[in-house]
Amino acid sequence: QDDVLFKSNNSFYDFVEDVCGKVEADILRVQGIRNARCLIRATNLLDILKLDCNEINKIKVDACFECNLGELVIKQGVKLNLDNLFDALKEKHENYKKKQHQQQHQQQQKQQNVVVPSSTPVTDSNSSNNSTTQDSAANTTTDNLSTILFDATNTNTDSFVTNYNTISEHITFIKELIEKFSRKKFISTILKQNEHYQLLVSQENQTYKAVIKCQCGGKLILPLRSEPSRFILSNYYAHLTTSTCSMVDRIIKEEKKLNSQGSQSILTSMPHSQSQSTLTLMPQSQSHPQSQSHPQPQSQPQSQSQSQSQSQ
Repeated sequence: QDDVLFKSNNSFYDFVEDVCGKVEADILRVQGIRNARCLIRATNLLDILKLDCNEINKIKVDACFECNLGELVIKQGVKLNLDNLFDALKEKHENYKKKQHQQQHQQQQKQQNVVVPSSTPVTDSNSSNNSTTQDSAANTTTDNLSTILFDATNTNTDSFVTNYNTISEHITFIKELIEKFSRKKFISTILKQNEHYQLLVSQENQTYKAVIKCQCGGKLILPLRSEPSRFILSNYYAHLTTSTCSMVDRIIKEEKKLNSQGSQSILTSMPHSQSQSTLTLMPQSQSHPQSQSHPQPQSQPQSQSQSQSQSQ
């Protein structure tokens, strides 16, 4: 499946560990090779084992044999596993590019085969009938053309995407994609350039390069699609969704906290309003029965008892 080409960080290392082993995954992890596109561009993967440092020495224990004289020999299985992984991912990447190119070519052919219907000319026998008939034919032509273009757009919107030929156009395109992704990923947070990430787009001859650095410290190279010329952000999306990005974790926690505070304030305000309504209603409900529970005949014995007590 092509989804392996878009795995990044922990999901990519888990894949390598499942296919090759933990040692091979550690060799890629320690070198910062976080996805398949970085791996197929890497060279001399095992030269890192020549270094003498604590982090590399831990990997050497499982990746190498130590001879009696202290010389280290890399295990043949480790080398073959990485070579096979490299060849398989490179072949899959090439097939994916060919398939994308074929799909784009087919879409362009479909777009070229769209036929615009022409309106039928009307004779001038009757001027009023002619104008009505021409307006109807023009409206029908416009509706048919709109339907055809709408169907072609729904087939694949990428076929109508123009090429981006300047650095500023590429930057604007990338920023818009990240903002759209933010609206789907977060509740109210929109990722902004120079606040949540840093974006660097450069040009060498006729080739554009884009590097995006996340606020958490992760640094990713954005691949460039040739036709239409634009950058692909799949590895950056994978970094934000599948990796342990500290920035994403912080944003999600803050939004959950704000939502819980808002819900709690609503719940706490409801009993207060109800208690106020109860306090205002109780005196009214008690005063009304008292006025009806003491009729005039009962008031006279009370007055007589009071007069007797006074005479005594």
